[in-house]
Amino acid sequence: MKEKNLICPSCGQIVFCQVPDNATEEQEEKIAFHSCDCTVTEIDIDDWQVLCAKQSIEELCGKDAADGALEPLSDDVIKLLYRIVELMALSEIAGATIKTSGNGKITFSVGSKCEIKINRTHTTTESRTARTQY
Repeated sequence: MKEKNLICPSCGQIVFCQVPDNATEEQEEKIAFHSCDCTVTEIDIDDWQVLCAKQSIEELCGKDAADGALEPLSDDVIKLLYRIVELMALSEIAGATIKTSGNGKITFSVGSKCEIKINRTHTTTESRTARTQY
């Protein structure tokens, strides 16, 4: 992902956006449209969102996750996560939560401007039991 100033095709405002490295000019235009604060009457979720969502999955769960504190997930799990965003883009599902082994979960949701949001959390819980002697 790279950061770039784009122009909203609806209102002409300059919008600072994160854009996938391999995004086309048409995809960048759609990113600007969906990122802008202007009033939008109808928004469709399409291929560029799937592309952006898959890049986010790679950053949060793939080999790129090793840069952070989270362990990368298997290729099979990554394929499942890809399929979830594809189904969201088709409006087949509105969201999902996947529990991963090791106290983690990945949550998918659709935001107010129809953007696909992906959140990965990992919780660590420690507990101990103190027993009294009878």
